[in-house]
Amino acid sequence: MLTTHYLLVDFVDALADHVLDRYQHAMRYFGLLAPSAKRAAVIFALLEQIRRPHLQRLGWANSLRKYFRVDPLVDSHGNPCAGSVG
Repeated sequence: MLTTHYLLVDFVDALADHVLDRYQHAMRYFGLLAPSAKRAAVIFALLEQIRRPHLQRLGWANSLRKYFRVDPLVDSHGNPCAGSVG
């Protein structure tokens, strides 16, 4: 393995080449490291890491209940809104 030594100023200069300008976009992961790669299980096994399960998203109504303590399916009198289920 080849080791490279940099002065601090040269290291920051080399690192800055990889930082995109504002409003520029780039792909973060592709190929073997892509989240949807079929080989992801093999990669995690080689790295001896455990793949964490994806968190299930909250629905819009449950999200409002959890974060704002407001039930969007109940009116100001505590009655279910017309056409709401749940």
